[in-house]
Amino acid sequence: MIFSVFILTADRAYVDKYVTAKRKSTAPLYLKVNSTDPATHQLKNGENVKYQYLSTSGNWMYVKFKEKILTTKTTGVYPSYFHYKSYIIASGKLYLALLTCFILFVITSFKFSIRKKVFLRVKRRLDDTLSEVKQAKQQLHNHKQRLNQSTDNLLHAKSSNRALVDEKSQLSNDNKRIQKAFNTVNDSLKIAAAKNKKLISINGQLSEEIGIAKQQLIEAKMVKQQLINKLKNELDEFYKKESAIKYEPTLHEMKASEKRLISQLDKQVAEGKIFGVDFKHKHYESILKGRQFEIYIATWLTKELGFEIEEWTPDKGVDQDITVKQNLNPDLIVSNHSGDMFAIECKYRGKFSVIEDVSESVRWSYMYQGCRYRDFQKEKNHPVYVALGVAGPADKPDMVAMMPIKPLISNSSGTIFPGETKKQFVITKQKIKALDEMKSTLFSQCEPVL
Repeated sequence: MIFSVFILTADRAYVDKYVTAKRKSTAPLYLKVNSTDPATHQLKNGENVKYQYLSTSGNWMYVKFKEKILTTKTTGVYPSYFHYKSYIIASGKLYLALLTCFILFVITSFKFSIRKKVFLRVKRRLDDTLSEVKQAKQQLHNHKQRLNQSTDNLLHAKSSNRALVDEKSQLSNDNKRIQKAFNTVNDSLKIAAAKNKKLISINGQLSEEIGIAKQQLIEAKMVKQQLINKLKNELDEFYKKESAIKYEPTLHEMKASEKRLISQLDKQVAEGKIFGVDFKHKHYESILKGRQFEIYIATWLTKELGFEIEEWTPDKGVDQDITVKQNLNPDLIVSNHSGDMFAIECKYRGKFSVIEDVSESVRWSYMYQGCRYRDFQKEKNHPVYVALGVAGPADKPDMVAMMPIKPLISNSSGTIFPGETKKQFVITKQKIKALDEMKSTLFSQCEPVL
């Protein structure tokens, strides 16, 4: 029996980043952070190299070129594309072995059941054959009696009646025919006996296999019981150590401590509302995850791409039902290395869902919100992108996509869901992958505003 062991590893994700020279210019590559030394290579337009890390000053960038680490000025290059991956390897120890034993036991039982049915079917046929043999023997016995009776009649009769001779001849032929049938039935009986013997042998083999499977199952149960006993002993030892610690607070002290904690909690909740955070709000969890995803995107833009955050919507007054016009704008206003301005609306969703019989779809926004972001793009002349994170923790989702607002809206469908009065935009996972701009030259050329 196989006891497989697979070690469960955590989710991992990594990003390979590449840079390329700006248009109509070349980027010199140096061995050191010093532009006075001669360049070892000129990075031409369209030629890209793998990004390693920024210098402490942020003015130089370390890149990998032909298995060498070289430097170049950040003003001469821009991010080219990203290679983003994640994987999961998970397994179980004892449960896989127990499951394997159980499956083998079920398969063996199923085979035994089938062979048992075949044995019973052959046995029934054998019983039917035996019954036919008995009937044939009875008929033979009757014919013999008739033959003997006819012979006696012939002996007592003094006349040579031709009819009696014919009858004797006919009876003799009948006797031969019945004897032949008896021999045929006897041969069938011998064949059936041989098959019965073979079935008995197969039944013995199945019994041995079932015994082995039962023994393996008993051994697996013993291993499981040993693990349970070990855990139980460890827990008992832990409880003994914990019980040795003596706590002797009085009832008065416990009540006083409880009042102080309640007072501090109420104070923190009240102070949190001043900063626009209501810990008791029914949507607090979703608001928190949305803010975590915003921080994830902002960190990626500034730390990884070197962009600057010009504006960040504070979302003040949401929990107090106070309308702030700035909250209606996209979450982030960002500028790239060329000084181009663009806006990003961050949307986090916990998982993909089956919506209107379409698998792996996600509701990313209400229709009036998406149209408002499109109008903002036209009014402010800033391209608007939607950063969509799906599944996994909000501060590091399993899937992150960056999509321009206009093709995102055109590839989405509007639907009113049960219990709601406003339409929402729905988009499938396949279309999200098709619109995802993070795998190409993101923000190197902003989307034209029409």
